[in-house]
Amino acid sequence: MIARAARALALAALAGAAAPAQDFAALYRRAEDLRLQGDANAAEVRSAYAAAVHSFVALSADAPGRAASLPAAAFAALQAGEPARAARWIEESLALGADDAWHAGLHVRALALAGEARAAVAAVHRAHARHPEAVRAAVAEVRAAAAGALCEAADVALREGRTDEGLLTFTLLVEVSGRQPTALANCALALRHVGREAEAEALYREAIAAAPEDPELWNDLGLLLKGQGRDAEAVDAFARSLALDRDRPPSGPAISNLVAMARAGRVRDAAAGIADPVGALSGVLARVPSAAMARRLLLAELLDRPFPPDRADTRAPLR
Repeated sequence: MIARAARALALAALAGAAAPAQDFAALYRRAEDLRLQGDANAAEVRSAYAAAVHSFVALSADAPGRAASLPAAAFAALQAGEPARAARWIEESLALGADDAWHAGLHVRALALAGEARAAVAAVHRAHARHPEAVRAAVAEVRAAAAGALCEAADVALREGRTDEGLLTFTLLVEVSGRQPTALANCALALRHVGREAEAEALYREAIAAAPEDPELWNDLGLLLKGQGRDAEAVDAFARSLALDRDRPPSGPAISNLVAMARAGRVRDAAAGIADPVGALSGVLARVPSAAMARRLLLAELLDRPFPPDRADTRAPLR
């Protein structure tokens, strides 16, 4: 969709290109024709767009026809594997007054592929109200390459108080993924962080319905329920997570969460707890040395245990 729109918009702008921009116009048309033939190899097409980009870079800032050529240049840069340059040129075109769906979509796509995830999340939020379909399509196109970075950037937006901005990106990633369980869980966590717990629980349960044997999803639901004081349900969710942990002994966070609840007196049924907390937590740390919560809980468990009276290091030395 973006490629077809790019051709229509760019060729219309280039039709009356002034002399200084005519070399770029010719090279751009050549690259477009090559791409649309369908039988050219990817390297050849990329090289053709790179030649057009090189020609555009040579134009002076005030060259006649340069401003009109910015959309085509941005698209060419993206096709040539230069998303950062594409983002700069599309922003220049936006600053000159352009405001359409094509610019909005290409801007989001270029920023995301350039690794500028925070700027991409902000661009999604700015353009979505006016051009929702173009923004959604752009997020769908970059999801495979940039979903993780977009999630991290959206989380930063939430933590900095830009709630609508952060939640929009999480919501769009759910939509374009086909409501994939991981995307649902990421959005649920975001909703939980902003206090929308009922919506978060609904998404967690939708994710679990799609992937009932995923121990991380059960653990995440358990954390939400624990935070609401729904202890019996939380313990059940943690226990399910533990039962689904494929490592033996298990190494997932459900162990730490169950031990923490038991230490706080929030596990009423002893059978639902961890029979040997020290052994279980030691197993977690053996597999995941960076598990800070497990380390803290293990130290607390060890400090709570008296030394056996018959150990040599508990007796005073003979004098």
